[in-house]
Amino acid sequence: MTTGFDTVKNPNAEYMANVGKWRKVRDAVSGNMKHYLRNVGATEADKKYGEQRQREYEDGAIVYNFTRRTLSGMVGSVMRKDPEQTFPKAMDYLKEKLLLETNSPLSNTLTK
Repeated sequence: MTTGFDTVKNPNAEYMANVGKWRKVRDAVSGNMKHYLRNVGATEADKKYGEQRQREYEDGAIVYNFTRRTLSGMVGSVMRKDPEQTFPKAMDYLKEKLLLETNSPLSNTLTK
C-alpha cells in the first residue's frame, strides 16, 4: 500500500518510528488481518500439508474488529457537535466581510 510518502528520500524520524503502527491500524480497520495470524503450518514436516493447514486456519479465523468500532465511536463523538470558532479581534474585518457574502458556505456557520 502506498501512502504518498513512499517517494520521500529522507522521511522524518518520527514518521519512520510510527509508520508500522499506522499500517497495522489501517489493516485492522480495513479487515485485512490474515498476515498478522500465526503460521500454524510452519512446523509441519510435509510442506504441502502445512500450507493447506495454514489456509484452513486463515479461512476459519474469527477476528472481531474492535479497532473499526473504536474508530467509528471516536469519529461519532468528535462530530457530534459543531466545532467552536474563536477568532482574534484583529480578524473581525474578515468575519464581517464573509458574513456579507451570502453565497459563502461558511457564512451560515459564523455568528455576529
